[in-house]
This record gives sequence, C-alpha cells and structure tokens, in this order.
Amino acid sequence: MIEKKYKIVNLGIVLISFLIWVVLATYVAKDSLHRDMNTTFWVIFTLIFGIIAILIYTISITPVYKNSSNKDTSQSSWKGGTSQSARKPSYWQHQIDHYDYTGRPVVEITDGEKNAKFVIDEGEIYSQSDVYKRRYGEAWIQDAIKHLENEF
Repeated sequence: MIEKKYKIVNLGIVLISFLIWVVLATYVAKDSLHRDMNTTFWVIFTLIFGIIAILIYTISITPVYKNSSNKDTSQSSWKGGTSQSARKPSYWQHQIDHYDYTGRPVVEITDGEKNAKFVIDEGEIYSQSDVYKRRYGEAWIQDAIKHLENEF
C-alpha cells in the first residue's frame, strides 16, 4: 500500500517536472521569436539542458522596449551618439560597419531609434537583410537609402 503511494507521488513529480520543462521551452520559443533570435536553436538547447539553458538564454538576451518612453535615453547605444532629447527626431547617422567578403562596404545607419545595415555595391545601395523591411517597413528603408545616396 505504501509502495503504491510513493509510485503515485513519483509519477506526479515527473509529470509536473515535464510540464515545467515544456512551458519553459514554449516561453523561450515565443521570446526568441519576438527578439529575432534563432528560435529553433534556443528551443532545442532548452529541451536538452533545461534550467542551465534558461540561465544562458537570460544572460544572452538584450532588452526589448515596447515603447521608447520606457527606455533610458540618457545614453545612446549608437557609438558616438547623443541622447534622444538633444537631437532632432529625423537625425540620421551612419558609419561603415565592415567590408563583406567581396570588399563591398556594409554601412550601419540609424535615425536614433531604428538601425539597419546596407551594402553599397558600385553605386547601388540595398538592405543587407529583408528582416529590416519587415521590422521597420519599406518607407523607413527608402528614407535610409535616400540619406545614404546623398552621402555617398
């Protein structure tokens, strides 16, 4: 009789642990999708390593602000940037981030809130990734390209 009781308790502990494990993996999947991270990698990593993976994921993520009023604007993450209160809303900055494997410059551009990378190839300027179009919209991409065309 006592053995049956322990088997039921052990089964309950296993089921609750499994549920927690699946909930954590689901949370990581939704969060990594929201942050444009490699969702498949993080879910598999979480399913294999559990709590250790959650700790690593928590350390590796960067904050995502739902609106800019929650953001600490006293210091810009842009190198050499100014605080948002000290600049105009449509202030564009750019810098050459690196050169790709064919020697074309990859330019990072920001308006202070959004930033993207563009490739300059023999007078043609295009977005390095379609993710920027989905994230910021075609209008912002075209404005950034116009700015780069005026500068280069």
